[in-house]
Amino acid sequence: MSNTAQIGSIKIVHEGAVAAGVRRIEAITGAKADAYMKDKVSLVEQIGAKLGNPQDILKALQALQKENVDLKSKVETYEASQLGDVKGDLVKGMHTVNGVNSIVEIIQVSNAGQAKDLAFQLKEEIENLFCVLLADIDGKPSISIMVSDNLVKDKSYNAGALIREWAKEVKGGGGGQPFFAQAGGADVSGLPKVKELAINFVNA
Repeated sequence: MSNTAQIGSIKIVHEGAVAAGVRRIEAITGAKADAYMKDKVSLVEQIGAKLGNPQDILKALQALQKENVDLKSKVETYEASQLGDVKGDLVKGMHTVNGVNSIVEIIQVSNAGQAKDLAFQLKEEIENLFCVLLADIDGKPSISIMVSDNLVKDKSYNAGALIREWAKEVKGGGGGQPFFAQAGGADVSGLPKVKELAINFVNA
């Protein structure tokens, strides 16, 4: 190369720090830079086509992002309402055995996090609680066990120990603390057996 003009097009593709006060710039030149830009233009055209070829692609993307945020908010509000209904049904179906308020049910939730939220809400509202929430989440079993602190102390209930044993029924595993534990697995057909074990445990 006799002069810098022969470099042709140049495109910086990465820039970052490598040490204190030192930064590194990575770039491509010539035919590679031209091909890079051609690919970027093609990508923008494809995105525009997906958006219906708007005059302002950035504005259209921003509107789509806002719509996505709004939809997520509506879904969260709906799910919160549904969880409230599930909690109400669980409270209505609660049984009191030997001074223990027992809730053992197979419920419908979207994820294990919702089951956990329900369990903690129930613990805040119900004394002497022994709660086992079972769910089929997209074909995968979920087990959540919540125990009131006084039952951990007075009756030596241990959610972590129970879940390690009962998770075997769903070909899974999990763990946690004496007052709360969760597990997942691979066999949803084992959930009714876990329910049976939990009912027998609190009735013993």
